[in-house]
Amino acid sequence: MNEQLKLKFEKAELLESSSMEDAFSEYLKILEEANLSDSFILSKLGQKLRKHEQAQLFIDKIRTFDYEEVKKRKYVNDAYLYCLYSAEISSYIYSEETFEHFISIAELITENCEQLDVEHFMFNPYVLTIYKVVQVLRHRAATSYYQELKWINKLNSELLPIEPKEIQAQNGQTYEMASYKEFYYQVKTKCLERIEKFEECMELCDVALNTFEKLHYGNGLWFAARKLYCGCLLSGRKEDIESYKEIAEKHNFWYMYHKLANLYFSSGDVSKALYYSCKAILCDNFDKEKMINLIFDLGILFENSNELDKAKEFYEATLYYRSSFGWFIQEELRFAEKEFCLNRDRPPNIKQLLNRALEVIKKTDELKFGTISKINYDKKFGFIQYNGVKSMYFSLKKIKIHLKENDNIYFKIGSVNNKLCAVDVYRTGR
Repeated sequence: MNEQLKLKFEKAELLESSSMEDAFSEYLKILEEANLSDSFILSKLGQKLRKHEQAQLFIDKIRTFDYEEVKKRKYVNDAYLYCLYSAEISSYIYSEETFEHFISIAELITENCEQLDVEHFMFNPYVLTIYKVVQVLRHRAATSYYQELKWINKLNSELLPIEPKEIQAQNGQTYEMASYKEFYYQVKTKCLERIEKFEECMELCDVALNTFEKLHYGNGLWFAARKLYCGCLLSGRKEDIESYKEIAEKHNFWYMYHKLANLYFSSGDVSKALYYSCKAILCDNFDKEKMINLIFDLGILFENSNELDKAKEFYEATLYYRSSFGWFIQEELRFAEKEFCLNRDRPPNIKQLLNRALEVIKKTDELKFGTISKINYDKKFGFIQYNGVKSMYFSLKKIKIHLKENDNIYFKIGSVNNKLCAVDVYRTGR
């Protein structure tokens, strides 16, 4: 060990209590002087620079050495990988131009350190890097579930902490977040479902449901619903589909209705598949990116119902959005483009698409027309005036669309706890 360099480092540390600026200036001088043989000093400098958000300076220094030699010095390598995580992974904001570089850095980190046990996992950036990569992949347009699965499978679930994470918000309040282990099951079960490994997904959902005393973000519901949905796809039994329908109608999530529609279509019931696809696109605020597959499926369902003009509208909307996003155009959509002479440059009439869906709902449900007369957002309820004088209560808890007073809406009368109320609300005149 270079004793002179060690003494300089110790003096710089003493300076921190009186002048961080002076101490930092000394650290930079030591960094410039240090060689790879000064492993202890280099690793400490890496920690200091990362702590003071100057990780890039350490990265630049280490890149002057042969990385094969760096890897032989474990503590230097650990400091380098953590600096890479801090500088290029932790605060990364997705852009297509930088994504490939982001992934290359994440691969370098995970290929050159290993997952540590529950007590020590924070001593290197292995888990943190994978967590960040998966988060980026999940919010990336046209995500690949195979790619997500590849990254989440780098983790050994047995070595992940089960304790929930806590974060402090700007308002000073502390919030509890899902643990890394819960995140692992959340991501992996969804990926397994999407790539049609249904049996494995069901087994993992069971493990998740039996592992945690407390689940976050409604994961208890998602694991149970995902297991049931996979079971429906494997069995095709009407009883199972009806059980999934109960969950979908109870919680009123558009993607559950979409899945329910897929189940009915798989069983040959096109009319119910169309009905629930229409409920899906109407029960939440229109999101062309998230609902792109739903929009395409509505085209298929209208075509199967021999309503070709409506099928063309939904196919063309799908083609327009996929083209404008620069997304892959699947073979079925290319065929529809030729068959229906679609114009991929014509922006869709969203209001008309939604009204097409509302027409389907009206044929099945006895909908009333009314106006929102009052909304209490704090207590999550409101009233609808209809037929001139009548008033009908509704709860905002199950309604995902944005509503405000004086909105014109259609609604269905049902009952909750033996009291009449509006159970479905659809906005019109959008």
